[in-house]
Amino acid sequence: TVDSGSGYLRANFGQRSFKYTPPSGYKALCTQNLDDTFSGDALNDPSKYFGVVKWTGDGASPRSVGGLNFQPDLVWLKERSEDRDNMIYDAVRGVGSTSITISNGWASNHSAAPNAMDAEQYGFLSAYNSDGFAVSDGTNGAGNANMYTNKSGEKYVAWCWDAGSSGVANDDGSVDVASPKQWVNATAGFSITQYRGPGSGTINVGHGLNAAPEFMFIKNTGITETNFVYHKNIHPTDPADNYILFNGPDIVADYNIFGDTEPTNTLTYFGSSDSVNDADQDIMLYAWTPIPGFSKFGTYEGNGNADGPFINLGFRPAYLLIKNIDSTTNWATYDTTRDPHNPATKVLSADSYGGGKANDGWIGSYPIDFLSNGFKIRNTTGEVNGSDKTIVYAAFASSPFKTARAR
Repeated sequence: TVDSGSGYLRANFGQRSFKYTPPSGYKALCTQNLDDTFSGDALNDPSKYFGVVKWTGDGASPRSVGGLNFQPDLVWLKERSEDRDNMIYDAVRGVGSTSITISNGWASNHSAAPNAMDAEQYGFLSAYNSDGFAVSDGTNGAGNANMYTNKSGEKYVAWCWDAGSSGVANDDGSVDVASPKQWVNATAGFSITQYRGPGSGTINVGHGLNAAPEFMFIKNTGITETNFVYHKNIHPTDPADNYILFNGPDIVADYNIFGDTEPTNTLTYFGSSDSVNDADQDIMLYAWTPIPGFSKFGTYEGNGNADGPFINLGFRPAYLLIKNIDSTTNWATYDTTRDPHNPATKVLSADSYGGGKANDGWIGSYPIDFLSNGFKIRNTTGEVNGSDKTIVYAAFASSPFKTARAR
């Protein structure tokens, strides 16, 4: 209200009760009345299902790495002092030298294709613990037995997801998934599946999420093959007939990897390529569906300006994975554990083994701001803000907007 004569404005921003009862079905416009994310012990707490940990190597074997609020089922591990591969472990395949690497030019499964870069030699994840995991030395005798995981003085980071408490079977699709080859956390919108196809024709596999995945990563672990990514925004009308690679800077390509059929609430589809349909080798499928206040998979258009786009997520992000799908640029990874203050500048590339882009030295040219309800681009680089380029992202929360604070 405006006081007559004085010109003063009197506003009630919630400090006093309403003079009149709000109409039925309506609430005051305030963050307290926003929907909750999760419930029970996990009420508005994304750290129950996703977390980032960092550590400095001390040379111990085994070395326990803790700090999570859950036992992880997917661990994406990366040395950040030197140029090293990105390494992925999951509860289905277990521990030891079973990592999947997703670096450019070398996309093999260590257990199936051992060589001089094998995790068995240079260190590996050796246990899943209630608040993290353990890493152990490999067999290398030249002083590098732990360089992948815990070399003294080196810095490391791991991005971790919760995929439930035990493995199950899934016979929803044309390809049956045997128990315990699927782990599902429908609450957090994430599942891990291991399967084998007939090796021909189009197949479908149940993902267990009860909602269509919008982001998927698929890898044949038995052959030196590429790592394929499905993202609902990689094509405006036909995302299932296109793909991008995790192990390279390539642009979107058109090929029948995903059976030319978009995922449903129960099934994912794959074509006849042995990368996704192999009768003799195990294939890993990591699938995510968005959960409001916790995860989002979307797109924005770059403007090539230091005053870049603002992307509304509905939560404060803890982790961002970004790819320009119109240009041959690297994947860019940000997180608030390595970068607790704005602007965030410590970028790791998911697809690069060398050239400085695989360690925290790739700093300074790619600043962004993490905000209470999304993120803001603060740079002109092609990786995250190419002019008139379509850029896709995967984001996971530190706090839903309801409880988020600026930083």
